[in-house]
Amino acid sequence: MHPGEQTLELLKSELGALDSILSIRSDSGYTLILEGDDAENDEGETSKSAVYAYLAIPDAVAVDRVADVLETVLRDAQQPLVWTTLAIAAGRQDLAEHQAQLAERYGLDA
Repeated sequence: MHPGEQTLELLKSELGALDSILSIRSDSGYTLILEGDDAENDEGETSKSAVYAYLAIPDAVAVDRVADVLETVLRDAQQPLVWTTLAIAAGRQDLAEHQAQLAERYGLDA
């Protein structure tokens, strides 16, 4: 989902300080259709603003540092981002489990 423009800009800046690049691949019309318990309308589904992005991390940068940035910047985000694979690579089992739950909840591939 989309964490908000200010949060994305802060995230890009903080990741840039680690020589990492967050590349947004979706446009402003990108949405996620929610169903089941997350639905908000009578039809049983709703859409939420979303973002699809790639994250490039140089080999010289420890993945756990990137995970720390993501966790810190996204803590108070309007909506969550899902980054399960990075949490696993960082050895952050607690975050990986939380991210996997988010992915399952929203029907996303982790």
